[in-house]
Amino acid sequence: MKKINCLIVEDDSAFQKVASLMVEKADRRLNPIGVASTGKEAREMFNRYEIDIIFLDLHMPDMTGFELLDEIELKEDTQVILMTGDEDAAIKAFEYGVTDYLLKPFSGIRFRKAISRAIESIKKETQSGSTENIFLRKALQLSHTRNKEITPIPSRSSKLGYTYPLLSINLDYENEHTALDILESADREGLVTGEFVDYIYSCNNCYNSLLHFRESCPKCQSTYLEIEELVHHFPCAYVGPVSDFTKEDSNEIMECPKCKRILKHIGVNFDKPSVMYSCKKCDHEFQDPHIKAKCHDCGADTRVERLVKRQLKKYKLTKLGRDAAAGKYSINLKGFDELNDIINKDYFLRLLKNEIGRKKVANFDSTVAALQFANLIDLYQGIGERGQKELIIELFELVNQELQSSDAVIFGDRITMLFLFTEQEVEDAQKMLNSISERIIELIKDNFDGFELTTEEALMLIEEQKTPSFHLKQLMNSFEQVQQNG
Repeated sequence: MKKINCLIVEDDSAFQKVASLMVEKADRRLNPIGVASTGKEAREMFNRYEIDIIFLDLHMPDMTGFELLDEIELKEDTQVILMTGDEDAAIKAFEYGVTDYLLKPFSGIRFRKAISRAIESIKKETQSGSTENIFLRKALQLSHTRNKEITPIPSRSSKLGYTYPLLSINLDYENEHTALDILESADREGLVTGEFVDYIYSCNNCYNSLLHFRESCPKCQSTYLEIEELVHHFPCAYVGPVSDFTKEDSNEIMECPKCKRILKHIGVNFDKPSVMYSCKKCDHEFQDPHIKAKCHDCGADTRVERLVKRQLKKYKLTKLGRDAAAGKYSINLKGFDELNDIINKDYFLRLLKNEIGRKKVANFDSTVAALQFANLIDLYQGIGERGQKELIIELFELVNQELQSSDAVIFGDRITMLFLFTEQEVEDAQKMLNSISERIIELIKDNFDGFELTTEEALMLIEEQKTPSFHLKQLMNSFEQVQQNG
């Protein structure tokens, strides 16, 4: 989910600080835009920024909160949370369609409850109007009015090799693969039921199914191979390539290089149980080649076991799906932004800001740290976009199991994890970081053909006089220095 922009409208300077602190601590998705002391300031800020939630005091020097709401043009998904000491305005407040009504003084628990209600309302509005939901609604309507199932049709011009005419018509070539995600999500939501048709394999980087398959050398990955049959001579048990048995003066007569007997009839005194591969690039000999698939779209060259395997299904509408097609039910698909809450540098900076604020009023040490996976890009190139997402989620869940409940971790980018070790000195944080690094290295090695992950660590004590951005910059500079020295 995207950042939720918040505006605080409050003329009491003391309560401005209280409200600002509560917003920062309530939910990491909240993004405080500013504080307005008057209705005029609030109107100007609302018109200047895309505001999602307004925390509104009813009594301001130049106008009331209700008068402000009359003057500004609220979007359908804009949430208004009133914060007031006037308990007689509740009925009028809800006539304006406010999300919640907080009577001063209110507790942090009550404030977070109001926040949760507002966020849930925003999510419903956003998701119901998302591209995926709109496309699915159109497909359901076409299926319902034409009394047709949503069926995959083979197509040479389609990215997947198949197309869903009722859905794919709204998707461009680059996004055709999302038809499978949309329909699978609709199945989970009970809007359709799917019946298995086939499996398809696609590139794990761009999801194209136009792939070129061939054998490759397990040592150097070259596809320049020579294949030769193996011969097993029964009488002396010698096994070797057919070239060992070929006589120099005759290619048709085969003689065993061990016992010198002539091989007469296959199945009687010899057989050909297998083949031997020889790499013409590195001279490596082997019997079990890697099978690779080269994508004709993006050029990615991938082991077949790392291709994306998806079920192809045909779908028919359920009762709920028919109601959605008729506009009686609001479509609200989930699961299209799984990394938004995991890769979030802005959220980490806000956590760090709060910790710096705590440190200013208390005597303790906390540590901020970063763990960078120096060669993870090399692995990413082999597992593609889908594999990257799955790995990032798995690493995030693994690390969260290792941390104390008061600590925090977030990905700053796809190769860097950021840590906040609260009330821990660098030595203790270093031990924890070493343990986490070892666990991750072991996981990668066990699951990706012995891939040797290289990690780099940076830690520093939080300095109360420095900004969150300063701390993050210092950590990143540490990595740059290591690379320059290396």
